Amino acid sequence: MLGGHNDWGLPRIDQLLTIVDYSRYNPAIYSAFDCRSDGYWSSSTSANYPDDAWFVHFYAGNAYWYYKDAYPYVRYVRGDLVICCMPGVGRLIGSMNK
Repeated sequence: MLGGHNDWGLPRIDQLLTIVDYSRYNPAIYSAFDCRSDGYWSSSTSANYPDDAWFVHFYAGNAYWYYKDAYPYVRYVRGDLVICCMPGVGRLIGSMNK
């Protein structure tokens, strides 16, 4: 349970890309978000490779697909809310536009 709720999930790749700030790099993310310059997983599986999933690498904000066990970081979503989670850390950030 996190923030009093247990219905959190991984964002889709399109949701994750909404927090990329392409005018920045290392990390390429809006300043309201805390983030490492690393890969963050989405829940979107590659259409061509079912063992792969899409992720955003926040060094430059690019999206790729790769083996599902390759990167350690995730961000959670609940409805329109995004939460930044790294191992052992959780912080409510704000809302996303659909």
